[in-house]
Amino acid sequence: MALLVVACGSDEESIQATVDAKVAAAVATALAQPTQTPQTTPTPLVFPPSPTPQPTATPQPVPTPQPTPTPQSTPTPIAIPPTPTPLLIPAPQPTATPFLTPTPFRFPGSWPVVRVEVSRGFGQGVLISSTEVLTAYHVVDGPGSIRAILPASTDEPEEERSATLRGFNSSLDIALLTLNPFSRSSIDFARLAPTETGNCVTGQAAVLDGDQVVMETTGDEDSNIGILRVWGRRSIGIANINFETDIPGTPGVSGSPLYDIGGRTIVGIVIQRDLSLSNITPIIAVDGCLVASELPDLRAGSRD
Repeated sequence: MALLVVACGSDEESIQATVDAKVAAAVATALAQPTQTPQTTPTPLVFPPSPTPQPTATPQPVPTPQPTPTPQSTPTPIAIPPTPTPLLIPAPQPTATPFLTPTPFRFPGSWPVVRVEVSRGFGQGVLISSTEVLTAYHVVDGPGSIRAILPASTDEPEEERSATLRGFNSSLDIALLTLNPFSRSSIDFARLAPTETGNCVTGQAAVLDGDQVVMETTGDEDSNIGILRVWGRRSIGIANINFETDIPGTPGVSGSPLYDIGGRTIVGIVIQRDLSLSNITPIIAVDGCLVASELPDLRAGSRD
């Protein structure tokens, strides 16, 4: 070092100053901190004020619209005639329902009642022997064939025979038919009062007012032939020729026999209904004593 100083002479101070300056500059550079990049200040976000909550409205019911009525035209006034004087209208009579129509039913044995059919309709009759049938004359009056049908029983089928008008009495409305015998042997033939009791004389009634009687018939239904009995009483005597009962009659029962309560003794033959009383009418019968007294003439072929 001394040698260097010696060699350089007076420039020592300038050199020293240069060195010092460089050292100071280097130190200053080393110590200098890097300048931070300034950060951008974020712009604050502006939020709108929170709205004040509104109360929820209660929904109102929507009314159903009503249809608009169609306008009605104004009617033209009608002239009303004066009220007529009311007429007295008689109360209508009830329509009669036939009640003699039998429910199809079969009885044991063979009853003597038969259905008498002609071309224009039918009536009834009663067997008084194997070849004889008593009936009402108006049932068989007129042209055409006559058929007698014996209803079926529980043991035997229905049978039919052709019949012939033997004799009649038109004033009494009774007639006698003849036919070939039916095949059954068990028929309980009806009996006439004189032949059984001997107490039926001219002018005497077979039954008295109030006595019980039984009508035997095949019914009033044209499509069904059954057998049935209807009980009643003699109610009105008509000069001991005809008598009325309280048994209601319907079309088709003419010719049915009436018996006394004790069996099959004939006390009358149905000849008509009393049409003056009602549409369900009591039957009228010719008295059994008259039938018995006229039987010999009928068998002889009388046609009065």
